[in-house]
Amino acid sequence: MVAVGHLVGYGIGSLDLESMFGWSQFKLMILFATTGLLVAVAITSYAVTERVLISDGQDNESRSGPFAILAQIFKTATHTPPRIKAICWVQFWSWIGTSYHLHH
Repeated sequence: MVAVGHLVGYGIGSLDLESMFGWSQFKLMILFATTGLLVAVAITSYAVTERVLISDGQDNESRSGPFAILAQIFKTATHTPPRIKAICWVQFWSWIGTSYHLHH
């Protein structure tokens, strides 16, 4: 989806929007990006429903120090479902690729 957004932004940016609408190119690009973001967030907010969390009976609030938080993060990171893990790897390598591109 990010790549599609980049392509759409590139396509819109290549148009002479200033002569079409009378505003500066930058202002119109901001307007298009903001509108796209608002539409995407609105669709996502409408389409996603939350599930009710049912307590498992364990008192997790008793362990709330910095070590307990780090232990929980480590446990969660090492026990993620395969699909979530794949998404995280894609995001990680995308970030690495973008960082490499910006510095070289």
